Amino acid sequence: MSFATTFTSSRCSLSLSGGSSMNILSSSFSSHRGERGWVSHQKNTTTTKSTHGRGKNLTAAASCASSNHRHHHPTTTRGKNYFQKKRTTLNETHATVNGLNAIRGAKNTHSRRRPRGGGSSATIVGKSFSSSQREERRTTNDEDEDEDEEMFAEETEEEENDNVLMEAPTSRRQHRASEKENQKPNNNNKMLTKMNQSDITSQLSRLDDAKSILEVVEEKSEQFSPNNSVQALHRIAVSLTTRAGRLRRKEAKFVLADARFSVLLDCVETHANKLDKLGLERRKWSYAKLALPSEYRMRAALSVRLLDRAKDLQGDLMDATDAGFILNRVEEQYDVFNKVNASTALHRLARVITQPNFGSNNNNSKKRAAKSRTVKSTTVVNTLGVSGATTTASERKEEDEEEGNNSDEEGGYRPVSTKKELLVDPRFQALLEMCETKIPEMSPLGLSNVSWALARLFPDDPTRVKSLLSAISKRSALQMKYADAKCLSTILWALAALGFEPRSRLLASAQRRACEIEEEFRAPDVANALWAYAKWARLFSGGVGALKESVDYSEDESVDEGSSKSYGGDRAVITSLLRQSEAVMETFSAYQCANICWSSATLNAKLPETYLENLLERIAKESDSLDGVALTHAAWAVGVVGSPVHGESDAFQTLISACADRAAIEKTTENKDENRRRRVSKAGCAGALWACGRICFEPSPEDCEKLMVRLFDGESNNLDAQALAYAVWGISTIEDVELDERRRERVMARLKELVEKENVGPTHAAAFRAAAVGAGLDASALAETLKVPA
Repeated sequence: MSFATTFTSSRCSLSLSGGSSMNILSSSFSSHRGERGWVSHQKNTTTTKSTHGRGKNLTAAASCASSNHRHHHPTTTRGKNYFQKKRTTLNETHATVNGLNAIRGAKNTHSRRRPRGGGSSATIVGKSFSSSQREERRTTNDEDEDEDEEMFAEETEEEENDNVLMEAPTSRRQHRASEKENQKPNNNNKMLTKMNQSDITSQLSRLDDAKSILEVVEEKSEQFSPNNSVQALHRIAVSLTTRAGRLRRKEAKFVLADARFSVLLDCVETHANKLDKLGLERRKWSYAKLALPSEYRMRAALSVRLLDRAKDLQGDLMDATDAGFILNRVEEQYDVFNKVNASTALHRLARVITQPNFGSNNNNSKKRAAKSRTVKSTTVVNTLGVSGATTTASERKEEDEEEGNNSDEEGGYRPVSTKKELLVDPRFQALLEMCETKIPEMSPLGLSNVSWALARLFPDDPTRVKSLLSAISKRSALQMKYADAKCLSTILWALAALGFEPRSRLLASAQRRACEIEEEFRAPDVANALWAYAKWARLFSGGVGALKESVDYSEDESVDEGSSKSYGGDRAVITSLLRQSEAVMETFSAYQCANICWSSATLNAKLPETYLENLLERIAKESDSLDGVALTHAAWAVGVVGSPVHGESDAFQTLISACADRAAIEKTTENKDENRRRRVSKAGCAGALWACGRICFEPSPEDCEKLMVRLFDGESNNLDAQALAYAVWGISTIEDVELDERRRERVMARLKELVEKENVGPTHAAAFRAAAVGAGLDASALAETLKVPA
């Protein structure tokens, strides 16, 4: 019928143009030539494109190609050999069209070339997913499997030929990428992993059949993140579910028997503890829909229930204002605790025990969500009474009956009110063990909570939590790249406060992160981080001058990093923190200003004169709010990083006078804690005198006398070598001030004891010799005591 139609249209055109019979055949074949020419042109122009759309709308385009071809190539009279050649080309064109349609059908079903040597599980699964609709899409049902494989082979060869055209620019891109990888391999590997996981997520979201998903699992299961694994499982379960919500059991049977599904299931179970609530819900639904064995379904359901219970528990812990309530939750719901609950419980215990006003301040602002725990907590607190008042058993029973609460039935909890009681409580020991097991899963926030709590609870005995600190340090080195400024500074501060020697990996990761988020540091974050580096420098690098070179953040930072590395950080991180500290100086408190001064002095980091003056003025203005340690640390720091310009300021004079007044406070038993907080230690007085001599400041005789009384007139004569050298050298620089006879005898007696214990080093000996005349000491007696020739 098509030939008759073509012949008729050709004869009509012949009658209009007046051609011969040969022109009839020529016109008839010209339409085929137009169709064949269009197809060949399309094949040549689409070799660099994906084969998904090669056969799309091919028939429609071919039907209209003859008119276009005749427009550009008018039909002319040809010879016999010419038409035989065209007939051969026409047959080849039909084969090409059929091949493209076959490829289109294969691509639409996301199928790939079958592996040679059949009988594998992939072949079985592939057969189970071939439905009638997909068979209707194919146009080559009569072709056998060998012809299909030939088509796939031809397609692969075309793609390889296309890639050859892009070989040169691709090589250049790869070369540039390899150079960057050589410069920063770790960062590039991490970025590449994230990109691969993101690509896997996008790829899985586009797939809607289990076979294609299992192929992705087979190729990229090693790169799967926890979310990728549960996403693949969920997509498989959805693809095997009908619109009515029923499972296609025959297809599911083949999927569950596939070895690749077992790999995916193991991946999901391995990383189940890293899934969020959405991931756990999808895991539970997929297990139930696929009718997996009961142990899998029960485990998934339990995870979701525990997550809900852990969420409620988290609210209880956040609202808790007494240690007994928290320890009761640890005892009763130990199995419910997750990593967030564990870190929150320990952090809350530390706040309740070490901050006496914490509970009373929160009672007015926070209310408990459940009435049972509110009544129980209130009952226990009232029975104890902060002022020591007690309640009889009958009164407690009446209160319980009035409030509808029976503590005997519900199980009351043992109260804990002091740190000593807390540290020996077995429930607290169980909480510490729980935290240690969950630290490898914690985020930076959880690590900062745990480390802060340990620093508050074990400042005098850090060896009890040495294993916990090691675990925190190891985990922090991996998670520091995700930490914000507050978490980073808190972790560093806690480890330094407990005297934990940091590892190089932790220092390196903290430095990189601190430099990246420099502008996010607030005043307390900067002060804590600098204090931590200074503490490490003093403990493990010999104190002042921990950095081999003096740090001045106004200088160029392009120096060799290896020349300035130490436990106190290196030039880059100290420079970043000091620069940010000046940017947020207006928000500093007096304590934070004192910490900045002490940290910069310990790290031998030079501060601009105007910046140091501003810090000094803030400290002097609010000196009454500082304790004795912060006050004398600030005075000593000005002596290290300051200059005679700062010695002439009124702020420094006010600071020294405040130190002298605090030194004159007598030790009393009344209000013991406040008295200890405000008094200045002997080492602090020695540092203040040394700072006066260092920046050429002449304190008043009254202030000098108060400081010397604190140093030498007490019952104990226990100054260490450095404090004694500081005091003697500082007194020698002040005019009209020297040691009297009684004080000289005490100095020589203490010096002799230190020499016998071999606690006096060459630096101390040189300081004593230089200060002998100015302080009124006998040089010959001093030389004999030091056992050094005069």
